[in-house]
Amino acid sequence: MRLTDSQERKLLLAAWCRRLALLLDISVPLLQALEIAGDAVGELAEVMIPLSARVRMGEPLSEALGRQGEVFSPFFRAAVLAGEHSDRLPEALRGLAEILEAERLLEIRPAAVSLATGAPESPAVRFTHGLLARAAAHNATELHLAASDEAVTTQMKVHGRWQPEEVEEIRDPHAVIRRLLMLADIPYWIREPAVGGLRLWIEGREYSLGVRAIPRPEGGWERVELDLRPITAPPGESDPA
Repeated sequence: MRLTDSQERKLLLAAWCRRLALLLDISVPLLQALEIAGDAVGELAEVMIPLSARVRMGEPLSEALGRQGEVFSPFFRAAVLAGEHSDRLPEALRGLAEILEAERLLEIRPAAVSLATGAPESPAVRFTHGLLARAAAHNATELHLAASDEAVTTQMKVHGRWQPEEVEEIRDPHAVIRRLLMLADIPYWIREPAVGGLRLWIEGREYSLGVRAIPRPEGGWERVELDLRPITAPPGESDPA
């Protein structure tokens, strides 16, 4: 994970805050809690390892956070400092998690519009936009996607019948799955079936997109299932009753 990816970083930091707060609530010492919580967000190891080292040398957590560059905002550090001074660090961490999750949602909603318009030019966005546009054009109601290391396999259900599978090679096929999970607000690291949804515009029409993610037991995602339902009528026609 790139730390410059704002949405993924905020989701990881929120998960770290909640886990750290839980450990502190059950009286796990701060240093041990930092190491356990850090292991749960391995993508942030380049931050969590030096952070734990600073605390091990006797620095307060709020000061150690300030030595990690721009990863932790001034507001984040101020909230932790207030929690330390008031002896309410777990409550401060939970509050930060809620704020990070809310900020991430505000960033995701505009992303749903860009998915429909195709404004970003990444292969994953172009592929996803093209797939949904084809599904809408055929009045498909369900889609299945599965990613291998080199291709994405898709299948759509049209008028109650499943069409033949299509296999399309794409650079970084798993990015398609990650993008759909991100837009549907499904954490990509979970290891159990999950559901989410969003609304988006496809070719001038608003749709409800339901997302079901089915993981593989050994990790990663076996497939993503989509329900595509029109909310508004095609341009030039009245809205459905």
